[in-house]
Amino acid sequence: MAGTGAIKAALTTKQAAEESGMSARHIQRMIITGKLSATKDDSKNYMIDRAEFYRVFPEAHTRASIRQKPQDDGDSSRQALETEVRHLQAMLTEKDKKNEFLQKRLESSEAKEAALIETLNSNLTPIFTGLLNPPIYP
Repeated sequence: MAGTGAIKAALTTKQAAEESGMSARHIQRMIITGKLSATKDDSKNYMIDRAEFYRVFPEAHTRASIRQKPQDDGDSSRQALETEVRHLQAMLTEKDKKNEFLQKRLESSEAKEAALIETLNSNLTPIFTGLLNPPIYP
C-alpha cells in the first residue's frame, strides 16, 4: 500500500512481539510449536500475516486501533475504519474456517463412532447368543 499510513499485510517477529506485549523469542516459540502460523521471507525471517496475528492475539487489534491517532480530515478516519473492518472480516473468515473444519471433524468422528458401535454389536451378538443358548451335548 502506498502512503505513510499504510498498514503492511505481514509483521516481523519483533513487530508481533511489540504489538502483543510478548518477547520476540516467545513469538518464535509459538511459531515453532504451531500455535502461530508464519512464513519465511527471502532473508529467512519469519513473517506473520496480520489476520493470523489478530486471530491469536485479538486484544492486540484493539490496542492497535486505540494507538492509531485519527487525522483531522474525514478521509483518513474513513480509511482507518475501512482497514479495521478488513481486519475484522479477516478474523471472522478465519473463525468461520476453523468452525467449519471442527464441524467436519465432529461429523467424521460421529460417523466413525457409529461404525465402530455397529461393528462391535455385530461381533458381540454371536457371542451373547452362544452364552444365552448354550449348545446341548448328548
